Amino acid sequence: MPNITEQDIIEHLENKIQYHYKEARRIENILLAFQTGGDMFERTKGAGERIKLKSKLPDSIAENKTRKMVEIPEAFSSGLKLNSKVIYALNEIKNGFVEDIAIKMAELQPDLDADKVKVQISGVLSSLKKKGILNAEKRGRKDMFSINQNILNR
Repeated sequence: MPNITEQDIIEHLENKIQYHYKEARRIENILLAFQTGGDMFERTKGAGERIKLKSKLPDSIAENKTRKMVEIPEAFSSGLKLNSKVIYALNEIKNGFVEDIAIKMAELQPDLDADKVKVQISGVLSSLKKKGILNAEKRGRKDMFSINQNILNR
């Protein structure tokens, strides 16, 4: 039988929290769909005629999902969380691709390598986009990111 360490238990519990958080968000999306009149659903043909949630939520629901207002940091510092660094850099350039944001962050914090930052921030940008904090416009195969001006705390 393997030895289970305290760190293993902590990681397991953190994973459980993430799972339940995602499940709560999924249920919240379904609830919001019902509250908007049910136009979010499409019927699928087949056994039992199941109903499924359409893959893309309308902008009105995506905006409702974002509970907190976003504050752009007043200054860039190495002590900021990665999300805040990304938002600050994106605010400085107004809009840009992952590469543009990574380059700006490397300019603001010279000890950062733009190529490594690009890999790190890809997931952050995706997460911020899902939360409705960022807008993303497809340009070919890439996303052009900008800050959703409707959720800024001014």
